[in-house]
Amino acid sequence: MGIRMSRLGFASLALAAAALAMSLLLPGDGGAALSKDARKKIMSGVVHLVALEMQGGEVTPVASGSGTIISADGAILTNHHVIYNQKEGRPYPLVAVRLLKSFDQEPVTTCVAVGKNALVRPELDLAVIKCEMDLQGKPFAPTGWPTVGMGSSEDLVPGDDIFVFGYPGIGGATIHVTAGKVSGFQGERGGAGRDWIKTDAAIAHGNSGGTAVDEDGSFIGVPSAFRATTEATSGTAAGVGLIRPVEVSRELVNRARAGWSPGDGGAAQDGGGQGGFGDSKPTPPPTPQAGVVVEGRVLASDNDDPVAGAVVLIFKPGVRMADVNRDNLGQKFLTKAITNREGEFVMEGPVPRGKRFAVLVAAEGYEILASDDVLITEGDDVPDRYDPWGVVRLERE
Repeated sequence: MGIRMSRLGFASLALAAAALAMSLLLPGDGGAALSKDARKKIMSGVVHLVALEMQGGEVTPVASGSGTIISADGAILTNHHVIYNQKEGRPYPLVAVRLLKSFDQEPVTTCVAVGKNALVRPELDLAVIKCEMDLQGKPFAPTGWPTVGMGSSEDLVPGDDIFVFGYPGIGGATIHVTAGKVSGFQGERGGAGRDWIKTDAAIAHGNSGGTAVDEDGSFIGVPSAFRATTEATSGTAAGVGLIRPVEVSRELVNRARAGWSPGDGGAAQDGGGQGGFGDSKPTPPPTPQAGVVVEGRVLASDNDDPVAGAVVLIFKPGVRMADVNRDNLGQKFLTKAITNREGEFVMEGPVPRGKRFAVLVAAEGYEILASDDVLITEGDDVPDRYDPWGVVRLERE
């Protein structure tokens, strides 16, 4: 069934909020640099990862890379090679996670993940880790971590702007941002295809596993490699950065956002299958505290065409649409999503159980839908991954 929302006209404040949501969250007019606020938000979701080994009875840092926070409960997407000891053919025992403190200071070492418990796809050079202990070795469960909004690389064409965030260690241990263009695409073996995004944006060693975003600030891929080349005509040195498209990571991202917890077994040396480094117990179901991952689809009411680029806002518990205005929108909404070309969306962060929420859906050229108490997570029958409406239908203006 469709979402039950009243058409606006009942509150000018809600209309103002919708207009602001559109201006903040929908794709821009192209070619514009990321705003300062957008860059700040993205940087807060980029982490520094430090691989640790036991040497001489002491924990010693031996390698580093970057990662992207993809769920509020601390799941981090990175490159497989960042957490894997290639020389010895095994995962690093521990991976320290360092969070942004300030743009001009080193990130803060916050907690530690166990390498062998990662969720991995070695053949794609991708992995997901999550902290399991604090710096004293006590159990640690991340909550409320800032995430980077998921996007899509499917609409990218050569010449589009691209931005790379990470911790390459260039000029110090602070966060580093570079900008460039999409140079083209490449297949897995170097031929035609879309297994890699090519870019002239600088990608250094420590950027591996970090964050690449498009001109709208949406996460579109994982910076993974930089390959030096020589121009045949001039003989001058050149290079191309390679970014793994976000679509390739969908399986890992979806599992992480559905409440994945690190595995508790498996010590195989071969990298294992899709679920971890070797045979392990099945991932336990997420606890109620993990929240509910809300998803759905937005279609046009007249012909059921997918509505791409629609903004979906879920507001914090207790917020009523009549309370929302231009000045407080940023403090009032809990999580957001933007639909893909098929009209599908998955909210960036989970919502708490046992609550009622106001929801707003807006898209250019369509009437706005909004209502209080339209999302309800009360009761024992609400699944961990929840499509509460089936289809959201928008009417054209």
